[in-house]
Amino acid sequence: MSSRPRRHRARLLMASTLAITTAMLGLTTLTTTPAQAASTLLCSGVSYSVCISKGFPDGGYGANSSTSYWLQYPKHNCTNYVAYRLIQNGMSDTKPWTGTGNALTWGEKNASKTDSTPALGSIAWWGKSNTSPLGHVAYVEYVDATQIVVSEDNYGGTFNWRSIPRTSGNSSWPDGFIHFADQTTISETLPVGWIGSIKSIKYWKTDTATTPASTTNLAPGKRIYVTARVLNKGGQTWTDVSLAAVTPKNAVKTIADSTWPTTTSTPIQIEPSVAPGATATIGYWIQVPQTAAAGATIVQSLKPMSATAGWVTSNAKTISLSVKKLKTSATITLSRGLAKKKNSGVITAKLVSSQAAAAVAGNVRVRIDGKKLKLVTIAKAAKGKVVVKVKGLRKGKHTVSVSYGGSASQSKVTKTISFRVTSTK
Repeated sequence: MSSRPRRHRARLLMASTLAITTAMLGLTTLTTTPAQAASTLLCSGVSYSVCISKGFPDGGYGANSSTSYWLQYPKHNCTNYVAYRLIQNGMSDTKPWTGTGNALTWGEKNASKTDSTPALGSIAWWGKSNTSPLGHVAYVEYVDATQIVVSEDNYGGTFNWRSIPRTSGNSSWPDGFIHFADQTTISETLPVGWIGSIKSIKYWKTDTATTPASTTNLAPGKRIYVTARVLNKGGQTWTDVSLAAVTPKNAVKTIADSTWPTTTSTPIQIEPSVAPGATATIGYWIQVPQTAAAGATIVQSLKPMSATAGWVTSNAKTISLSVKKLKTSATITLSRGLAKKKNSGVITAKLVSSQAAAAVAGNVRVRIDGKKLKLVTIAKAAKGKVVVKVKGLRKGKHTVSVSYGGSASQSKVTKTISFRVTSTK
């Protein structure tokens, strides 16, 4: 705890302006956090209980935030919060350098302890790159190969937890990390909250997940079962973790897309509960719409989320499915009327397709002697049978061609027959 004399606290309260107080005592007056466009807010609240209720602790600071540590301004303030956490980790309650305590100078005043390598318990430091002229500091709660997770307080604002990815040019990445009192393990009293890692995405024929799907190239109307294996790397037991689409962001427990794919079930955590260190299985069906165009693809980035806590800080995994063309077949049977040398009759095309019957008739094209028939009489479409009435044929050889398909979602098949009209009487 702070050993700051009572007279210093009185001076703080009696100062006529915050600027004078800051100049006299080196207090930090941070009013904004670093640019957060490239970070994910895990929790945020004026009350510390907001984050605590979601599994993101404050290290006990909320109950002690009225006290000034290292001569920093108390309550919501980034430097006071970080100083408190460092004192809890065994550091002296006296600030280990002289001069201003503004976050802007922390890395500069402790250059020998500052580098570019994050560590558990180190202090993330933003100097001149921060949007605030007074800088910012945060406590590093978690580190892995893809991200860091920090807890932070903000002057006159909110207490937050957020994850910051290790991406090139990330504007939210700290200018450095100050190693005052790094930790080797996460304290049992300060568990990391909702953190996971998607290990694999697999596709199956059924929801028993026993027979792998042979392909992810699906015909319209067909569906496939998808499972994700997600490691619980945090300190909370999972009971309601699901998957959600990162792009577009979908903060409900469904995989959503405006056109494709549709789903016939919500992604769910199959196990009743998943303890820290265990792996959850999340499964759901994806069905290709009947009207999906052949060659269409769906590429969607997925991340875990909890109905209780919102987004789980984790890596993302991508699903990729495509629509295949339908295979169609057709047989053409020449009617007896034409076979008996008459100049009118009926041509019957029997079509077999994997597509719905209503679409069968609409995709039939008939040509006689290379000329497309404008008027085609269609009968018994529900059985895949198309009847074409032909009249006024002249004597001689004729060709009838029947085509089916050829749209974006169907492969084209064509059958042709030839016959001869020997009499027009």
